[in-house]
Amino acid sequence: MAKGKGGRPSKLSQKEINELVEKFERYIEETEIPIVADFAAQNGLHKQYLYDRPEFSDLIKRALSKKEAALEKGALTGTLNAPMAIFSLKQLGWRDKHEIEHSGETKHVVTHDLSTLGPDELAKLEEMLEKTGKMKT
Repeated sequence: MAKGKGGRPSKLSQKEINELVEKFERYIEETEIPIVADFAAQNGLHKQYLYDRPEFSDLIKRALSKKEAALEKGALTGTLNAPMAIFSLKQLGWRDKHEIEHSGETKHVVTHDLSTLGPDELAKLEEMLEKTGKMKT
């Protein structure tokens, strides 16, 4: 892949883009936890180049889905470092905080990490939400 001065890839021909698409497909299939930035770096590109090209849109979604599944499975089975898996999952949009909206005369949004609540506190919160009709099941 030709690079211009300063390390940016020169404009790729359609043939080179098609080859890169095939290479990305193989990378996703053969890599346990595909990382878009890793693939881009291996091919002398900035990851933004892949995000900017419509040819890579579905492949990026596939890579992120496979990565998400592998991280979740690895964290649950203990085969991956849990804090790093959690960090990576948060980069994919996961959250460990839950927002509870309570309205009266004024509207408030309370954000609380429910993992810090004990069973009694969770039961009280659930009861309160059911009474106010805010419990979503």
